[in-house]
Amino acid sequence: MPANRGVAAALVLAGGLAIASAVLAGWGPWRFVALIPLERPSRAIAVLVTGVALVAAGLLRSFLPASLASLASLPWLASLPWLASLAWLALLALLVGVVIAGLDAGPATVAESGDGRFTLVAYDRDHRHYVLRTTGPFGREGRTDVACTAPGGVQVRAVRFSDGRQVAFDTSDGLTWQVGFSPGSLRPTRILDWCTR
Repeated sequence: MPANRGVAAALVLAGGLAIASAVLAGWGPWRFVALIPLERPSRAIAVLVTGVALVAAGLLRSFLPASLASLASLPWLASLPWLASLAWLALLALLVGVVIAGLDAGPATVAESGDGRFTLVAYDRDHRHYVLRTTGPFGREGRTDVACTAPGGVQVRAVRFSDGRQVAFDTSDGLTWQVGFSPGSLRPTRILDWCTR
């Protein structure tokens, strides 16, 4: 039975991590870079459902089979090898889903701070949005644009971190704009908005 308990614990842990990832991606206070692909509702729901299935499979494997077998005297309920196979397939599906989610074309990195702690990335949608990120395994992305440009308007020619807390934008109108930011919240002190002008 210790092997069953180990498998059950692994399933519950994997399911719990999947649930936590989906919840953090959708409602967490920070926007973790690794979880950005899960911000799409369809992906978050798929990961959430898989996580719940993994937790349920782990709990069933650990607790219910023995009690049901003793109550109902049905020995096949005690082992439930099909349940373990189903749980491992669900885990594999989760891993494949996370890998596929990570294959999305992400934003382009346009500048990096001298100490390597921060980057500025640019998303090309209908407009070009510049957003701050921290680096590392628990990297976060700011929820507010630092700058936004629209096609046919002022464009950013070059970007650089002028110091640890400021980003300089050289624009097509010949000007240089400085924007400070808070390293903790990644909030800019102002937004360079050429999208609504």
